[in-house]
Amino acid sequence: MGSKNLKAVVVNGSGAVKAADPKAFKEAVLKARQKIKAHPVGGAGLKAYGTDVLINILNEIGALPTRNYRDSHFPTANKVGESRYLPII
Repeated sequence: MGSKNLKAVVVNGSGAVKAADPKAFKEAVLKARQKIKAHPVGGAGLKAYGTDVLINILNEIGALPTRNYRDSHFPTANKVGESRYLPII
């Protein structure tokens, strides 16, 4: 998109987005929340350290936005924030 000189994408809406199956969607959301709360990172980790706890995890899987989203890995990410106290999971 940068090669096309696109500077921004703006979305503006006033209506709700309807799920095809609201009951199944709600069940999936509740199931996902339970899994997140049961995991040490999503449950206690996020509560204690905030999103810093995700730095090592995102970096290891190559999903850490780096250098204004040009890269997805940062060699010294383990020295940033609270993540330096946590093991790589």
